[in-house]
Amino acid sequence: MSMDWGYTVEPSEGGSEIMHALAEADAPRHSDKSAGKWVKDNLFNTWYNTIITLVFGILAAWGGFKALKFIFVTARWEPVAENIELFMLGLYPRAEVPRVVVQLFLMSGAGGLIAGWLKARAAATAEESGVEVVKTPIRDYVGSYSALVLFMMATLIVGADTIGPWLVLLGSILAAVTGFLATKPLANPLTKIILLSPLLLAAGMLTRVQDLNNQAAYTIAIIAIVLLVIVNLSQSLTLMLSAGMLAGVAGFQTLSGTGGLAWIFVLIAILPIGLELIAKLTERLPAAAAWVGAAIVAAALVWRATVEPTGVVTIVLAIILIAAVIPLLRGDGGLAMRAGGVVVLAVLSWAACNAADVTGIDWSDWGGLQLNLVVAGASTVLAFPIGLLLALGRRSSLPVVRYMCTAYIEVIRGVPLISLLLMGAFFIGFFLNSDTPLSSVTRATIAITMFAAAYIAEIVRGGLQAVAKGQTEAGQALGLPAAKITRLLILPQALRAVIPSMVGQFISLFKDTSLLSIIAILEFLGVREIVHAQEDFRGFGIAESLVYVAFGFWALSFTMSRESQRLERKLDVGDR
Repeated sequence: MSMDWGYTVEPSEGGSEIMHALAEADAPRHSDKSAGKWVKDNLFNTWYNTIITLVFGILAAWGGFKALKFIFVTARWEPVAENIELFMLGLYPRAEVPRVVVQLFLMSGAGGLIAGWLKARAAATAEESGVEVVKTPIRDYVGSYSALVLFMMATLIVGADTIGPWLVLLGSILAAVTGFLATKPLANPLTKIILLSPLLLAAGMLTRVQDLNNQAAYTIAIIAIVLLVIVNLSQSLTLMLSAGMLAGVAGFQTLSGTGGLAWIFVLIAILPIGLELIAKLTERLPAAAAWVGAAIVAAALVWRATVEPTGVVTIVLAIILIAAVIPLLRGDGGLAMRAGGVVVLAVLSWAACNAADVTGIDWSDWGGLQLNLVVAGASTVLAFPIGLLLALGRRSSLPVVRYMCTAYIEVIRGVPLISLLLMGAFFIGFFLNSDTPLSSVTRATIAITMFAAAYIAEIVRGGLQAVAKGQTEAGQALGLPAAKITRLLILPQALRAVIPSMVGQFISLFKDTSLLSIIAILEFLGVREIVHAQEDFRGFGIAESLVYVAFGFWALSFTMSRESQRLERKLDVGDR
């Protein structure tokens, strides 16, 4: 038999049709043909394919020539080059720019920690299941982030007239590497010390910020260093997650300050490791100790009721206390212990934020690409759980819940986003306390969140319908309650099936933030109007600034799209 079969499964000598079919199905996806052979077989195999190839090849060459000529010869990039900082930050106070540098470092470190946590969790799950971990080739990462890197390099080449921005980029990369390697067991202590240098640089930058005492700067740096050391020594998955989330929260609060709802974000960040510690204490402490947890919740409720009798926090504490005491009276004290522990963590988070006492920059002073990213990120994080609940509510057996969710989804999906933005800008204030008015950015974020949640709900509903009814029946046969069937069996399969649509919605949400300029919020696209209103650039065309803004939106959208494709390949979405 010929050895040039080219498949990993050879057909039998008898020429069985089944074996031939199996061999065909097992054919490798890559081709062993040379480039010239592939071009001949796919582009010039017939006379009409040859004509089509030549026509479109000429058009592509002509278009590429014109584009390159515009970029490198005819375009006048002075308006963009002189206003790079304006495109990135809008009217953000220039005296507070070091805060942005610190935010980049902390956010990069958080990204590295989260990436390391995902890798470590995947490895632990694979080891527990006895499955081999599939490593992602480097070329996949290069393909995913090539557009984003190209945009950043083009921005620095055009607009950076000093070495400072290049050092910021280098520091961000080092911070990401620091966070990622902190999740890996490193034997050499010197390597760990060197990897902490970006955090020390961030602390030095933070001390230069006006109206910010050095104590807060060094406190943040010391906490970050201690966290990374503990993460590296413990190799705890929950600690990795909490450290990554806490670094991200610290980065965000560096700009927005530690007042207001900052303590809630800190609480959410430390909840994973906090709940794990509470669970371990629950196993060791006697059942009577559960009354201590209930007493803590009750004390917090009494204290809060004296401060704000009808406030939201008071109502939430009352609900938690009732939900904890009822199982406790039946002999199950686990919920009471967890409730008391969460209240203690909340008090610690509140005390830490008050102790830091970092004055924030009002959202109305934010702008440029930074504002697009913040609004898109906040809307995505808020809209996803709301959309998930709406999708589940639309399939609920309770008529009131089903009708309310359906009405919300259909009404919001039938209204243009610009209408919701205008309503948010002018009408939301009528429904709130006039003593605490919301900023225009906050109102716009609420409107975009409401809009995105309705579309996410429909996407998730489609995924829920794609899950076979037998999955629910299998869960019922195992004796699982409805909540666990939904959480453990239905939702993972539904969300896996709608990854492409979900990421497409997130990309659309990011691009929709360009509408903020219509309601007088200076975002990435709206900066162009200020640039061309400057006296030095009134005679310049608008093509260059439009191309730069479009390139920025495309680079970020393309990166999200490629990451989605990589995740789909990893999960075999679409394969059956």
